[in-house]
Amino acid sequence: MTGFHACSQHIGPCAASTSELKPVARLAWLSVAYNIAVILWGAYVRASGSGAGCGSRWPLCNGEILPSITQSRTLIEFMHRVTSAFSLVVVSFLVVWCWLRTSKGDWSRYPAVCGLLFLFNEALLGALLVLFDHVGLDPSAAHALFLCMHFGNTLLLLAALTLTARWLSNRERRFVVVAKLHERVAIGLGLVSVMVIGMTGSLASLGDTIFPAGSLRYALMQDFSSSSHALLRLRLLHPVAAVMGSIYVL
Repeated sequence: MTGFHACSQHIGPCAASTSELKPVARLAWLSVAYNIAVILWGAYVRASGSGAGCGSRWPLCNGEILPSITQSRTLIEFMHRVTSAFSLVVVSFLVVWCWLRTSKGDWSRYPAVCGLLFLFNEALLGALLVLFDHVGLDPSAAHALFLCMHFGNTLLLLAALTLTARWLSNRERRFVVVAKLHERVAIGLGLVSVMVIGMTGSLASLGDTIFPAGSLRYALMQDFSSSSHALLRLRLLHPVAAVMGSIYVL
């Protein structure tokens, strides 16, 4: 989809060399790794049913800056909020540093800004989940919808931060889009299929958490039973999407 051309006088000099931007690139990779850790902790929050650990208050936990920890789920949710807030600080610093060290039109600037916007959107979706009380074992359709939007935004956030780190790490070449239209469409469909796999996976995981099954046989019976909750009947979408999406990408 992309090609690279060496920097020359014909296409303009590089704004900064790889060595000059190495500290910024390191911070970008660090932000990718840190956000993955935050996301994994967020998955643990959901899996443990700790989303309501701070009540329906946001950003304060139970109305306090430093809440009294009387339950483990309060500690789990509070730690997720703290680490998420620190992620905003790290990515904001990355964006400012990236803009200061690169020139106008540098490709690495765009995904850095997108990453920050996706991170704000991540916080907004998380806040709405809490404020509307769509946390813990809430089986509502709104909970499922917000969760899908939240995870889709998470994938876009990681993509933006990874692109930023990748482009900051490779300054000797200038990025140029060379793919034809049908190639871009094909690649775009592949990316969408990966997102669908992740979002249907979040649905399946939510159904497993709210309606745990004692055995695989019982779980399959739940999936195909007309009397089962909609989350359980939708759970089948994940393996179907995973198989079809994986075949397409391969």
